[in-house]
Amino acid sequence: MKLFIFSFLILLSNLFWGQNIYLGKVIDSETKEPLPFVNIRIGSSQNGFTTDIDGVFEYESDVKIENFEFSYLGYEKLEQTVEVAVQNTVYLTKNSIGLEEVVIDADYNPALPIIKKVIRNRRSNNPEKNLDFYYESYNKLTLGAELDSSGSASEDSSYLMMQQFFAKQNLMLIETVVETYHKAPNKTKDIVIATRTSGLQNTMVPMLATELQAFSFYNTFFTLSNVQYISPITNEGFSKYNYKLLDDYIENDDTIFVVSFWPKEKRVFKAMEGVLNISSDKYGVKNVIAKPVNSKGSIDIQINQKYQQINGVWFPEQLNSNLDFRNLSVGGLDMIGKSVSYLKNINLNPSDDELKFGDITLEMDIKDKTQNDSSLSNSRHNPLSLRDSLTYQVIDSIGEELNLDEKMLLMESLLDGRLPLGPLILI
Repeated sequence: MKLFIFSFLILLSNLFWGQNIYLGKVIDSETKEPLPFVNIRIGSSQNGFTTDIDGVFEYESDVKIENFEFSYLGYEKLEQTVEVAVQNTVYLTKNSIGLEEVVIDADYNPALPIIKKVIRNRRSNNPEKNLDFYYESYNKLTLGAELDSSGSASEDSSYLMMQQFFAKQNLMLIETVVETYHKAPNKTKDIVIATRTSGLQNTMVPMLATELQAFSFYNTFFTLSNVQYISPITNEGFSKYNYKLLDDYIENDDTIFVVSFWPKEKRVFKAMEGVLNISSDKYGVKNVIAKPVNSKGSIDIQINQKYQQINGVWFPEQLNSNLDFRNLSVGGLDMIGKSVSYLKNINLNPSDDELKFGDITLEMDIKDKTQNDSSLSNSRHNPLSLRDSLTYQVIDSIGEELNLDEKMLLMESLLDGRLPLGPLILI
């Protein structure tokens, strides 16, 4: 009994005093948007870690840490004491250095052998081509306005009214919970088990939040908003992109290489630019930030992807897209959007009985409203914010007043080549 009590007290002391937990969030000092995959160096050591896709960091250590160094491409480096970092939000400020201004050593580029190893292992690291799998995802799409923070806003009353409207809520909010079944190499089925769209009781666009970016970065062509771009980690992309090793650090006995990429001069192709965090464990992509170069579409889009290792396989865990709509404004305010997807209950190599395939690739399997709302609530990565709640409240009331469900039903029927007819009254 004494031995048990002694052991218990040791475990208890380790629990309360043996571990130091550091929590914080890193955001853009101007836009106040979270910054994904910010590299955080622990003091002057080689050890480090990154923020997640929402700009949040959490780190446990059995020794006390004095300071963190934050670094992010396109932003000024920042060193802060741990007390400041974990008690307050960390703000990073943009600098004027762009990817195209990075100088590469002509004699030796240490990024090239790293990228070659990524390309050599991309087939085995590509879950779509290599594995059967199942996962459940929570997906959220918001559409709002870019508010003028410069103080130079128009004095027009309608403009000011729009500013006040969008300061409190968004124009659109779509949530879905989807079960995805995949059989390698290219057979996929989605089952929507819960969904909600602001302003509508029913929706014909439940998958919109998941269709803005491709699932994996390993394919030769990476799709952004229905446009295909050549990936920088394929044989085709290796001769078309520049690469620069920006940093490397140790995380859980694994070396993480931070490599930027951008298109070579005078190469005409649909290109992207961005940053890769590459693990030395099987040279898999751990995080990626990418956006098109000289996009001519109707949407400017930047994607963020986070991968986790499951049973030795690097698998997508979080997918984000930031959207800037060209030539689309409401009340003089430019429209911006954000799409987020969080994957959970991932099952690699499920049995054939678990793979529900047929001729239909998209199904709606939504039960009653109570179960639908419960599924959404249980699947949310973060609870609804006040802004989200107000979006549903305000836009739902507008939708009810304008009979948006009936109008959307009519639009859907016309697109299908049919017209719903109720009682016909001739005058």
